[in-house]
Amino acid sequence: MKKMVFLTLFILISVASVVLGYKYGSQRSLYVARKNPADIEIINKEVSRSGQDFSLFWDVWDKLVSRYLERPVDQQKMLEGAISGVEKSLESTESAANSL
Repeated sequence: MKKMVFLTLFILISVASVVLGYKYGSQRSLYVARKNPADIEIINKEVSRSGQDFSLFWDVWDKLVSRYLERPVDQQKMLEGAISGVEKSLESTESAANSL
Protein backbone atom coordinates (compact mmCIF):
# COMPACT_ATOMS: atom_id res chain seq x y z
CA MET A 1 0.00 0.00 0.00
CA LYS A 2 2.83 2.38 0.85
CA LYS A 3 4.51 1.65 -2.49
CA MET A 4 1.30 2.47 -4.35
CA VAL A 5 0.93 5.84 -2.59
CA PHE A 6 4.60 6.65 -3.22
CA LEU A 7 4.31 5.68 -6.92
CA THR A 8 1.13 7.75 -7.39
CA LEU A 9 2.69 10.75 -5.67
CA PHE A 10 5.85 10.39 -7.77
CA ILE A 11 3.83 10.27 -11.02
CA LEU A 12 1.75 13.31 -10.05
CA ILE A 13 4.83 15.34 -9.15
CA SER A 14 6.56 14.30 -12.38
CA VAL A 15 3.60 15.25 -14.56
CA ALA A 16 3.18 18.57 -12.73
CA SER A 17 6.89 19.33 -13.19
CA VAL A 18 6.74 18.66 -16.92
CA VAL A 19 3.61 20.78 -17.41
CA LEU A 20 4.92 23.68 -15.34
CA GLY A 21 8.34 23.52 -17.01
CA TYR A 22 6.77 23.57 -20.46
CA LYS A 23 4.55 26.54 -19.59
CA TYR A 24 7.45 28.44 -18.06
CA GLY A 25 9.72 27.73 -21.02
CA SER A 26 7.17 28.74 -23.64
CA GLN A 27 6.37 31.98 -21.80
CA ARG A 28 10.07 32.71 -21.30
CA SER A 29 10.94 32.26 -24.99
CA LEU A 30 8.09 34.57 -25.99
CA TYR A 31 9.30 37.18 -23.49
CA VAL A 32 12.90 36.97 -24.75
CA ALA A 33 11.82 37.25 -28.40
CA ARG A 34 9.70 40.33 -27.73
CA LYS A 35 12.33 41.96 -25.53
CA ASN A 36 15.07 41.44 -28.15
CA PRO A 37 13.54 42.10 -31.57
CA ALA A 38 15.60 41.28 -34.63
CA ASP A 39 17.49 44.14 -36.24
CA ILE A 40 16.26 44.17 -39.81
CA GLU A 41 16.34 47.09 -42.23
CA ILE A 42 13.99 47.16 -45.19
CA ILE A 43 14.92 49.22 -48.20
CA ASN A 44 12.82 50.30 -51.20
CA LYS A 45 9.62 51.05 -49.27
CA GLU A 46 8.56 53.82 -51.65
CA VAL A 47 5.17 53.91 -53.38
CA SER A 48 4.97 51.75 -56.48
CA ARG A 49 4.92 53.09 -60.02
CA SER A 50 1.28 52.08 -60.30
CA GLY A 51 0.40 54.31 -57.34
CA GLN A 52 -0.61 51.34 -55.17
CA ASP A 53 -0.21 52.04 -51.44
CA PHE A 54 1.91 49.27 -49.87
CA SER A 55 1.84 50.68 -46.32
CA LEU A 56 -0.40 47.83 -45.08
CA PHE A 57 1.98 45.27 -46.56
CA TRP A 58 4.98 46.88 -44.83
CA ASP A 59 3.09 47.21 -41.53
CA VAL A 60 2.33 43.49 -41.57
CA TRP A 61 5.90 42.70 -42.67
CA ASP A 62 7.35 44.73 -39.77
CA LYS A 63 5.01 43.09 -37.24
CA LEU A 64 5.88 39.59 -38.46
CA VAL A 65 9.60 40.29 -38.33
CA SER A 66 9.46 41.77 -34.82
CA ARG A 67 7.12 39.16 -33.31
CA TYR A 68 8.18 35.94 -35.03
CA LEU A 69 9.80 33.62 -32.51
CA GLU A 70 12.27 31.83 -34.75
CA ARG A 71 15.22 34.14 -35.21
CA PRO A 72 16.68 35.28 -37.50
CA VAL A 73 13.77 35.72 -39.89
CA ASP A 74 14.52 34.54 -43.41
CA GLN A 75 13.60 37.66 -45.38
CA GLN A 76 14.32 36.04 -48.74
CA LYS A 77 11.82 33.29 -47.93
CA MET A 78 9.26 35.91 -46.84
CA LEU A 79 9.77 37.86 -50.09
CA GLU A 80 9.40 34.75 -52.24
CA GLY A 81 6.25 33.80 -50.31
CA ALA A 82 4.79 37.26 -50.84
CA ILE A 83 5.49 37.08 -54.57
CA SER A 84 3.99 33.59 -54.71
CA GLY A 85 0.88 34.87 -52.91
CA VAL A 86 0.48 37.69 -55.42
CA GLU A 87 0.75 35.21 -58.29
CA LYS A 88 -1.82 32.89 -56.70
CA SER A 89 -4.25 35.77 -56.18
CA LEU A 90 -4.44 36.33 -59.94
CA GLU A 91 -6.96 34.37 -61.97
CA SER A 92 -4.47 33.24 -64.57
CA THR A 93 -1.26 32.48 -62.69
CA GLU A 94 0.25 30.67 -65.65
CA SER A 95 0.23 33.78 -67.82
CA ALA A 96 1.57 35.90 -64.94
CA ALA A 97 4.42 33.48 -64.23
CA ASN A 98 5.33 33.29 -67.90
CA SER A 99 5.46 37.07 -68.20
CA LEU A 100 8.14 37.29 -65.45
